Amino acid sequence: DQKKQNDVLVDEIQTKQKQKKKIIKTFTTVVVILVLILLAFLVYYFINSYKSLKIYSVGYEDENLGVSGVIVLSRTDTYYNIGISRVNVKNIELYVKENEVENSIITKDDSMITVKNKDKNSYLKYNNIEKLKNNIYLKLITEDNKEYNVQLTIHKFSENSNLLFFDKGELNNENNQNTSNIEIPEKIKKEFKWDGENYSLNKKTDNKNITISYYIKANIFEIIEESKEEYNLCRINLETKSIIYKKMIDNKLVDNYEGYDFSNNKISYFLENYYYKYFEE
Repeated sequence: DQKKQNDVLVDEIQTKQKQKKKIIKTFTTVVVILVLILLAFLVYYFINSYKSLKIYSVGYEDENLGVSGVIVLSRTDTYYNIGISRVNVKNIELYVKENEVENSIITKDDSMITVKNKDKNSYLKYNNIEKLKNNIYLKLITEDNKEYNVQLTIHKFSENSNLLFFDKGELNNENNQNTSNIEIPEKIKKEFKWDGENYSLNKKTDNKNITISYYIKANIFEIIEESKEEYNLCRINLETKSIIYKKMIDNKLVDNYEGYDFSNNKISYFLENYYYKYFEE
């Protein structure tokens, strides 16, 4: 009898141990499956969210026309907010120029573009902005039927690419001026005046005023020489290495150049006396 009782007790213990192992195994399996599902969701969310929003500044400026605004792109939408100043606009068109072909993005009878497009319906998309950003133009007609056709400067200044977010507190001017990760020449830091966003230097000679500006966000170096009769502008995009040059006498355009040729005689004066002095020495 005692032996039988011992055998029964052993069987009960073994049965309970098997049940316990089965419960632990089932629980472990469920936990592993839940963890894998969670990891898969996090990976999926990360892939679809990381760098999913890009914000670009839009700008152009000369003595007659000012353009400023932003283009915001996500994986599903493209949002435009671009305003025109100094002129009364009757019609405006934003377009991309590829292989000498103009592909219209937006046309409006207004002085401001405020439009939200689905990505699939927009010529300018989240995944092609970097390829096309140096070929975006603005064409407009004013109320007095003057026509302007200018190349816009497009510069990316924000993207949700941070893996971790920290509250860095309020940035002072010294930190602010370096947020674009652009290395600023020491000569500009020493000689130019910092206004919180850009550097500028004003000079006067006997017959002309000279304004030199370095726009940090757009990464543009600009020289303007003005006298009573003559106006000269040279704008160098340091990111694309493109150049815009205009010369006006008595408010009439007498010479201009747009391109990438730094050996062009029209802009050699500005390169030798200004650009090379601050950026190439």
